[in-house]
Amino acid sequence: KNFKNTLRLKVHHPTMATTSTRQLPGISLSPKNGSSNKRKKMKKKRRQRKAQTNKFMTAVNVGQTVRLTKQRIAFVKYKGKVKFGIGTWYGLELYDSITKTRHNGTVFGKRYFNCPRNKGLFVQRQQIMEIIPAQNIKKVLKELEKKQIKQKKEESKRKKAAIAARNKQA
Repeated sequence: KNFKNTLRLKVHHPTMATTSTRQLPGISLSPKNGSSNKRKKMKKKRRQRKAQTNKFMTAVNVGQTVRLTKQRIAFVKYKGKVKFGIGTWYGLELYDSITKTRHNGTVFGKRYFNCPRNKGLFVQRQQIMEIIPAQNIKKVLKELEKKQIKQKKEESKRKKAAIAARNKQA
């Protein structure tokens, strides 16, 4: 059924019933120029993205080091279903010394994995940005440590400035 600038009508006539095709003046039933091509391109891009995501999702396994959103780095300790959410969840141990999390791998009394207190984190696949190859782990962790030391210094400067401002007011 092609609706390009045509319309099929049933004409009822007492002597014969026929179908005729008529051109409608000034009315286009076809999609706007280029929009069908845009849709095809968008579908192709979605398929490619989905294929890349699916390919990457199978690659995230227990024992790998990953980079998360907000430039956090973690070690995958658990992958699977959980009681508190739907779908596949990843249990991670954060390498970050500044960030404090809610738990140590135990949620609602069920232990999914072991890690130090306030270092456990559960995330879904969307928060995992990339897998860090084994040969790059040392380099990435050194960069993280430098960044955290810099953050701690800036935080201590802010605290000192706040204390000094309070002392001046008093």
